Amino acid sequence: MDLGSTGGGQSINAGANIATLVQKTNGQLINLGGADVNGTLGLTNAELNTVTAGKLRIGDLQSGAITISAPIAPASASALNLARPVQVSVASQHDYR
Repeated sequence: MDLGSTGGGQSINAGANIATLVQKTNGQLINLGGADVNGTLGLTNAELNTVTAGKLRIGDLQSGAITISAPIAPASASALNLARPVQVSVASQHDYR
């Protein structure tokens, strides 16, 4: 499911399990807090808030770099895990919880 299509009231509910959000194409960049742009999977805070899970996992070993460009605080996930084993770039200073 494309999270951009959840604007119509749809949501993802994994209960207490892990929900993993990944890119469609290996190597694609991920921008947390930003919108989709060509070559980048953008996940806004509003989109992340449509997912209920015990753990929300972003990306996988095939993801490109992950950037946090705006504050994110997934309201319906007990834990947030960035699965990409590389440095996360923070585009601006915010209070990340």
